[in-house]
Amino acid sequence: MKINVLKIGANISAANGSLLTDEVHAVIKMLDRCGHDVHYFTRKTRNWVEIPEATFHDINEVKESDYTDYDAVVVLNGNVNFYGGQEARGDLMTYSFINKSNCPIFYVLTDWLLPLVQLWPGVETKQEKYNWERTYTRDQLEITRTDITMISQIYDIENLKTIIEKRNVEYADIIYFPFHEYLVHEYEPMEFVPMEDRMLDLIYGGTFRSGHRQEKMIKYYFGYPDETPIVMFGNIKEKHFNKNKVGDLKWPNFGKPVKHRDFFNAYQRSVATVTISDKKYENAAISNRTNEAILGNTVCFIDKEYDPQMRIFRNNLTRKFCYVDSRDEVMQRLEFLKNNPNAFEQLIKEQYEDVKRGLDKNQFAKTFEEIIIGE
Repeated sequence: MKINVLKIGANISAANGSLLTDEVHAVIKMLDRCGHDVHYFTRKTRNWVEIPEATFHDINEVKESDYTDYDAVVVLNGNVNFYGGQEARGDLMTYSFINKSNCPIFYVLTDWLLPLVQLWPGVETKQEKYNWERTYTRDQLEITRTDITMISQIYDIENLKTIIEKRNVEYADIIYFPFHEYLVHEYEPMEFVPMEDRMLDLIYGGTFRSGHRQEKMIKYYFGYPDETPIVMFGNIKEKHFNKNKVGDLKWPNFGKPVKHRDFFNAYQRSVATVTISDKKYENAAISNRTNEAILGNTVCFIDKEYDPQMRIFRNNLTRKFCYVDSRDEVMQRLEFLKNNPNAFEQLIKEQYEDVKRGLDKNQFAKTFEEIIIGE
């Protein structure tokens, strides 16, 4: 099949190193691995690097014939931002492909907040107000087709349906796919760092997400004794936290943001991390964070409210040791790991094998491909 892969909210480049582009690159590699002729349209920037597994097309050179040239279009979710009222040409081009292509459309949803939305009402006023270079029409951008298939990383499909009902875009089907597992199939774990060379007991990487995880961050990363070194890195700062909620608890240290591919290196410094989530993700979806930590060879504790069905870990050892529901449990298990380095190393290996699910990267790619080709 000749497949067009598109990304909302970011350029497609092999050089970016962010989660936004690593996900779309993973889709391209999986489809290429299955023998498909993969293409992508994006903007060529100064630091842009071509994806070797697919054919590049410049978004400034889209022809009318391109809308009838593919057997399938795969679109990865993202935010459409009209910064300062400016034309988001790449995203508008993606909407044109969704609306005008005469082949099946597959929309990959990895974030609750990013189902398709109708852009036309906003574009109609912005292009006149800000005097855009190009003029768009309603038939180019308004999504009226009802045959789009959503490939959802969210497994709570019923609650997902209540969200997408408000976005005025209709889907023919929603298919759950554990897309977050691509990480352990596309990347190898970092070199193992022995216990004595780890500087931290706990580490957390991510963003503050408008405070949606504040209580869980305080529960699992504040209030440890002085001899338990902890770092929270990424777009999380001390000023974000409500001091009344923290109270007398001891604060962790705060680090700088790092690129997505550098997460693995950051985790290597620590004995463990605790995977938490927004309320909306609890018992509903699995994020990438655990697999990022596993590739960084750190022990991944899981907040029980986040994954009550134990979808992340499935063997007896990882389920018994890694699921936690209190700060005291984390402290006790950290102490055990630091006193038992052989058990620590064994647990690191068990985690990786557990989340691989017995699949190699070709088998995992095949499970994704089957959705696209309808098998």
